[in-house]
Amino acid sequence: MAISYARLLEKQGFDDLMDFLDREFQKLPDHRAGNALRYDLADVLRSAFAMFSLKATSLLDFKKRTEPERNNLRSIYRIRGAIPCDNRVPHR
Repeated sequence: MAISYARLLEKQGFDDLMDFLDREFQKLPDHRAGNALRYDLADVLRSAFAMFSLKATSLLDFKKRTEPERNNLRSIYRIRGAIPCDNRVPHR
């Protein structure tokens, strides 16, 4: 019998989710040129996950809202480096 998504979520905690995301983000190749030295791709992806899970309206709003809580953000979402802002994200 297949396990339901809701039941699977009951068995998984936030730390399990972050462990999974950490492993998957580290596997992705980084094809960026300019910002790659300043922002680690895994940190960019962790920041994006944090931004969406905290329901920020933009990267700039996220950066402003999280500045006073930098230590909490780092410990909860495991962001190690600088938090990117909207002028560092390439637009296509």
